[in-house]
This record gives sequence, C-alpha cells and structure tokens, in this order.
Amino acid sequence: MISTTNGSAQAGEGLPAPMKCERRIACLLTCHNRRDKTLAAIEALLDCHLLPGMQIHIVLVDDGSTDGTSDAVRVRFPQVELIAGDGSLYWNGGMRRAFSAAMAQGFDDYLWINDDTHLDPDAFQRLCTCRAELRLMGETAACIVVGATRDPVTGQLTYGGLVERDAASPNYLVNLPAGDVPQRCRTINGNCVLIDGEVARKLGNLDENFVHAIGDWDYGLRASAAGFGVWVAPGFVGTCERNPPLILKPEVARSIRARLRHVCSPKQVPPRAWYVYVRRNFGRAWPLEFIKPYASAVIGAIVTKWRARFGAANA
Repeated sequence: MISTTNGSAQAGEGLPAPMKCERRIACLLTCHNRRDKTLAAIEALLDCHLLPGMQIHIVLVDDGSTDGTSDAVRVRFPQVELIAGDGSLYWNGGMRRAFSAAMAQGFDDYLWINDDTHLDPDAFQRLCTCRAELRLMGETAACIVVGATRDPVTGQLTYGGLVERDAASPNYLVNLPAGDVPQRCRTINGNCVLIDGEVARKLGNLDENFVHAIGDWDYGLRASAAGFGVWVAPGFVGTCERNPPLILKPEVARSIRARLRHVCSPKQVPPRAWYVYVRRNFGRAWPLEFIKPYASAVIGAIVTKWRARFGAANA
C-alpha cells in the first residue's frame, strides 16, 4: 500500500490547495504484450501527488503477455499486486479480474486506468476536487468521476465522458468536450475512471458477457440508471493516444463473410455481447440497434466490391 500523510501533494495549475482525503484507492489495470507502455503507466501512477491521508494499491492483471511484462513489473514495482491471465481475458475480462480481486479486499474507491494512459501528477487532486465540488453543488449520491485524456502530441481530447450526439440520435454516443467545470455525462470510456466504493458495491463488477469493449459503456449506463451521478472532471488528467482508425485489408473489405467474421471478433462487436448491451440499454429500439453493425458490414462489402468492379470496367 502506498500512502502519504505528510501533506506533500502539490496543487496543479488552477486547482485549490490540497484537501485532506482519507481514502484507500485500488488502481486497476490490465495488459497484454505492451511492456513499455504498461511500465510507463505504472510509473506515472506512482509519480502522482497523493492527497494527505490517501493510500493507493495497484492491481495489474497481465493477460498472458509473452514480452516479459510480468517479470519487469516484479523487478521495478514489487508493491504491485500482479495477477496472471491466460491470454483470453481481453480488456473487459482483465479488468473484471482486477476489480474482483480489489473488491474482495474492500476499498473506498476504485480507479480504472488503461495501461496506455499516462497520468499527470495532479490527476488524483483533479478527480477528488471534482467530487468535492459536486457535493458543494448538492450532489448527494455516490458518483463516478471520469478523467478526460488528451493526445500527447496535439493536446486534443481523446477519451473521457460520453453523451448523446443530439436529441434525434439518443443511442449515438460522442465524447463530451473537456470543460472547466464538472459536467454530467451519460456514460464513460474506461481509460481513467474513479468509482466510489458505494457505486461498486451496488453495481458489482463489469458484466461477464462483454469480452473486450462495451463493458465500460455498459457500466456507466448502469450507474446512471441506478441513480448514481456520472461526471467528467474539469480539464485533463493525463495523456492517451486514440486508437488508430480501422483499415480493412482489401480482401476483407470486399468479402461479406470476411467482414462479418471481423465484426464478430472479440475486439469488435461479438453478437452475444452486443445483444446484452443493446437489450439492456436501448429500450424499444434495441432490435434495430442490434442489427446495425452486421448490416453495415454486409452493405460495406457489397459497396466495396461494386466500386472495385465499376472502377475496373471503366479503367
């Protein structure tokens, strides 16, 4: 357990002086074959200024890495609780295992961190200050506070809270722009999320039906439906590169079967996981929402094949 009780936390730019924060926080990560990024994420986490009285405990699930991640963590960060996976957990499964191990020990808060998220030194202060401001604003329910991340080069928003694009598209979620005051959001990206222990006790773990993605969105929606506040802290708490845009190989792009196989793969939209998500969260519109990614794959393959033939005929 890493702690501070000497008041050594430093205020970040534009933040009030450090408050006292008697909280035990479990910091949860999962990884697979990204040794350097994982080590950098843990180092940045340990370099964060803790508020007086705050204690953190890091739980890392290494999902079958073959690049020496676990050995490197044991050498550099022996205080980290390391849990081994077999390579089949992906993000949701790995975070579920870390969350389960931490909840069995009973912490005041749980902090989700992606292993490619590099926290700023004042990240904890920003998250806890946001929660204190919410209480002053009259938010009495336990809450989830999301920390927005920025691109390390451009400084532009990459991940954070999610809201509806507009009233006509309630199920189309987009990033909420970073602001200078706490902002309510509908759900969350799991890159940096502070979950109050009361929320965790009520909602439990991430849903086991999800494989890689979707589980964080579902958790935020479940929290909102249960009456808990879901908020984005002001500013940014760190950096995280956005995942690169997906570019399909030509032979996949023009094949209906290959496209469907791809969209149904663990890191995309597996049908069982997608069914659980839309059935739970999309109300009467769930059948239409369910078929969208698979219909899009079929239509995309047909259009790509047609364009290839049309272009060849007119060459």
